[in-house]
Amino acid sequence: MRRRPPPPAVLHTDRDTLVDRIENDTKPESAGARQWRPDHLSDYELALPWLRRETQVVDTTGVLPIGVAATVLRAAHTG
Repeated sequence: MRRRPPPPAVLHTDRDTLVDRIENDTKPESAGARQWRPDHLSDYELALPWLRRETQVVDTTGVLPIGVAATVLRAAHTG
């Protein structure tokens, strides 16, 4: 019996947390995306209904990385 591949996962958080993460990302490799990300927040929010239908959206708001990993792993196992 063939297992279906798990759906793609999108890591999501509330807007305030996302904006905070963007504004406080000082890694040199992020410099090119520094303005692009806030410019596209509305596009991302408009795409959320589609993302929720087509992918596994994992809300990471207030969740430690180990909890996020556990949620994604569970989704991968249950398909």
